[in-house]
Amino acid sequence: MDTIAETWIKQGHQEGVLAGRQEGKQEGLQEGLLTGRQEGRQEGKQEGLREGLLTGRQEGRQEGKQEGLQEGLLTGRQEGEAEGIVKGEVKSLTRLLERRFGSLPGSVHHQIAVARPRQVEAWLDAVLEAPDLEAVFTTATRH
Repeated sequence: MDTIAETWIKQGHQEGVLAGRQEGKQEGLQEGLLTGRQEGRQEGKQEGLREGLLTGRQEGRQEGKQEGLQEGLLTGRQEGEAEGIVKGEVKSLTRLLERRFGSLPGSVHHQIAVARPRQVEAWLDAVLEAPDLEAVFTTATRH
């Protein structure tokens, strides 16, 4: 049989083990929470980074598309305006030539249609002083 002292020692030991388990459990829980939070933060950061990159790419694509559209519209307007001016000058030249010299041969219509804008401008200037149709094209070509 155990003596009272031995019984108390055993009982104290058991209570100490239980108390130690509780304390260990609390410490383990605290460490687990800390480690879990750190791991969770890291995982959350990675997920946030992926989502942020995806969202950023989508927004960047949209912004780039919008910028490209604006640039395209501006360029298109400028090109359209320039083409309109050239067509107007070609029409004016043709009209002035017909008013001054009568019906134009097909070769003159072709020559005007394939001419560069500066050449058309030179012919517009020459039509005012040229004595005949041929002079419009030879005088303006020399300038």
